[in-house]
Amino acid sequence: MKRSLPLLLLAGVLPLMASTARGQSEIDSMGRLELGTTNCSRNLVINKESGGCGRVVIDQMDREYLSVSFYARGPVHGSSNKLTFGGTSNRSMECKNTNCSINGPIKLELSSASEVDFDANGVAKTLPSAWPVIGECSIDSRAVSCEAKALIGEQWTAKASF
Repeated sequence: MKRSLPLLLLAGVLPLMASTARGQSEIDSMGRLELGTTNCSRNLVINKESGGCGRVVIDQMDREYLSVSFYARGPVHGSSNKLTFGGTSNRSMECKNTNCSINGPIKLELSSASEVDFDANGVAKTLPSAWPVIGECSIDSRAVSCEAKALIGEQWTAKASF
């Protein structure tokens, strides 16, 4: 029994170590990239608004799903709004400790678009409006360009350079 104890302990530790490594790999596939823009434009369907945006945030939920959000100032001092596209990608960003970078062009096949307005305190004024869409985003380290169309006719175009 004394000789088999180390083997039993090892048999119990190895799956735990593999699970921990798999968990770390999943964590390293998630993260965020925030980019200030040098040039940015997008349209909103709810407010029928077009205009500039100051920041783009790309979130990677796993190696295949990304969302791209375009943030802009709202009509009231301190308020803001956000247009977000989500979909599956042909490649992922490189992420480490939830900080990501783009290493080559990424094509995103879109499945959703959403809009939300925030008050001057950063609190959402309403629930986000969301639509299933068909479209795509092209992303690289210098620019992002998205076009989407909802099944009931709404259309969005958003472009930014960094």
